[in-house]
Amino acid sequence: EQYGNYYLSRCIFGAINFPKIELLEKNKGNFIKAKLFLFKEKIKDVFKTSLSKEKSAFLAGITIGAREDFSKEFKEKMSLSGTTHLVAMSGYNITVIAWAVGLVFASFFSNAASFYLSVLTITLFVLMAGAEASVVRAAIMGTIGLFAIQAERLFNPRNAIVIAAFIMVLFNPRVLVFDVGFQLSFAALLGMIYLSPVLKNALKIKSKGFFSWKENAVNTLSAQIMAMPILLSSFGFFSLSSLLANVLILEFIPITMGIGFVMAGLGLFSSFLANFFGVLANILISYEFFIINIFSRFSVPLKIDSVSFYFWIIYYLAIFAFIFMSLRSAQQCGAEKQSIIL
Repeated sequence: EQYGNYYLSRCIFGAINFPKIELLEKNKGNFIKAKLFLFKEKIKDVFKTSLSKEKSAFLAGITIGAREDFSKEFKEKMSLSGTTHLVAMSGYNITVIAWAVGLVFASFFSNAASFYLSVLTITLFVLMAGAEASVVRAAIMGTIGLFAIQAERLFNPRNAIVIAAFIMVLFNPRVLVFDVGFQLSFAALLGMIYLSPVLKNALKIKSKGFFSWKENAVNTLSAQIMAMPILLSSFGFFSLSSLLANVLILEFIPITMGIGFVMAGLGLFSSFLANFFGVLANILISYEFFIINIFSRFSVPLKIDSVSFYFWIIYYLAIFAFIFMSLRSAQQCGAEKQSIIL
């Protein structure tokens, strides 16, 4: 079954065809989740009043993780263009939430109270978004970042990602093997943390470039290199043209997210203000849809039916060896420069 492993990660061990379903009771579920889902629907309604159906669904996807309104055709376009990850909840969503609520709470409460209220808000946001692996990982790392600020310590992303993985696996060990979202989220982030700086040094990239295209290219390439085995093993498909698509679109996604969050906040009080920001969102999303449509038509797919597990082990060992040798070479070069100066 296509989603068998995902079901296993959620402790679902079987499926029933043509079950008999009978409604026994209503409004007996978790009260907090019910209110959060109701709030989520209100946000989606705000987007729908300002944008077309497909664009409002896209904005809801990149801001609050609501992808249920995506059409089958649009999902196929994102898959072919290699941009499906855009609607996966990420650290930017958590950063925006943490910054916004932290700013508000700091105006009324002490630093300690503001910290706990921010963590509570992030937790509620994760529950509202569906608690997918990527957003849970981002939330844990974001909470560690807030704690570092509260304790006046430096935030180390390498330590934070290890702690996030440990907590998630401790809570549900099945995600390590059966949850592709968990695997892709950590693989991509590890690529950006460890491989990206090495590639920048190897390619002698010193600046971000116009619209940060150089930085986006290296980060995307690093994430794709680390995630490619998982994508091929799980879906048998990888878009080689996705690098260019992401370079052209990534710089505008955080801006679109930010406008979306502003729309969601203002739309609860004033539809006029929400519509104003909706115009800006419409312009950005139109461009992003243009890129997705172009690269879905001119996709360069890499398809592999099956590859030996040992091949992927060698693949990752080669990457780790490359990172290790590059870092060691950089340290030796730094030591030599220091000795010359002395």
